[in-house]
Amino acid sequence: MGRNNTRQPGSGRRSAVLSRAGDLAVQRPSSSQFKTDIIAPSLATQQRHSARPKMEQKAMKGGVKMELEHAIGYDGHICSGLHYHKGVNILAAGGNVNISDPLDPHKQKFLRGGHENSITVLALSRPGDMIASGGEGRTPDVIVWDFSKGNILYRLQEHEHGISALGFSDDGRFLGTCGNGLDKKLFIWDMKTGMIVASTVFDEILMLVWGGRVRDKKRRPTSKFLFGTVSRGGKQQKVTLWALDPKTGKLESMTCTCGSHVRKFTCIDFSNDGEWLYAGTTSGDVAVFQVKRAVLYTFIGLHTLTGGVTAIAVPPPPACSSSSRGDDGEFQEVCVGGATGILAHLSYDGKSYKADKRARLDGAVKTEWHHRLHTACIDR
Repeated sequence: MGRNNTRQPGSGRRSAVLSRAGDLAVQRPSSSQFKTDIIAPSLATQQRHSARPKMEQKAMKGGVKMELEHAIGYDGHICSGLHYHKGVNILAAGGNVNISDPLDPHKQKFLRGGHENSITVLALSRPGDMIASGGEGRTPDVIVWDFSKGNILYRLQEHEHGISALGFSDDGRFLGTCGNGLDKKLFIWDMKTGMIVASTVFDEILMLVWGGRVRDKKRRPTSKFLFGTVSRGGKQQKVTLWALDPKTGKLESMTCTCGSHVRKFTCIDFSNDGEWLYAGTTSGDVAVFQVKRAVLYTFIGLHTLTGGVTAIAVPPPPACSSSSRGDDGEFQEVCVGGATGILAHLSYDGKSYKADKRARLDGAVKTEWHHRLHTACIDR
């Protein structure tokens, strides 16, 4: 692919795991090492507090620890903040990960102790065995959770200011973490060891999605891994294709050309064969990029999505019918959601994409859904 990105970022706050660059792991200072100023309340304040119930007085003195029992609702403003797996919803609730039964709002489980501030992005591995959550603030760590046990597998501490995007590879082996506009660092982590495989400094990455393996000229899969990003550099966004060599830690990138077209992208996903990259836009259409040439191939016009495309996902092959096969034998289906609550299933008839199934939801489709939910979306 295009230019080589092998420049390593600075050490930052240093991870609690080993990196390729060295064998020393330096922990960040504990909270006990920081000085805290305590201001004594005035006499009037003390008198007001004395009239309150004893339990509340004890709570205000720090004697009672308050724990979150239930979380109601979801605003949809967190990047990929809602997933569905094994009959439960996985979503962010403040600084906790909430695993809840959609049929019983009182049946909830919280993954606690990972973040000091709110979660900004959430990711679920394709096998469903790992959850990754990224935070913000003074300690914007990336926490990798064990889904079945609920414990922390890794605490990744390389980012300095905040996390804007996360993404597991299709096989769950690697995790990509992207810092926000102040951080601008991209790391690829090995989920078997917790070590850094590759890293670089880039523009602010807003979205990251994996696309299987890089293919050679004869369309045979190679040992390199493919992923795509949408980044913001200056006034315009750009779509970039990446090739990762896990053996050497080498990252190669190629920016897709869009000609004279200017779009603001909201969501991305690869086709099942990795030949195409679909990107939803605020204009209400879907841009289709050809991966082999890294060029904008066409637009899929969606007149009903007047508020723009806010979610996009490619269903896995088992959920597709034989009538949706393209000329290359691969399944050509795309599910898109819009800001006006429209959920549409698009099929390729050999010439163009057409919306053969639609559904209207109460409110906007605000986030991408997990691959195991595709079947439910199509059958509806």
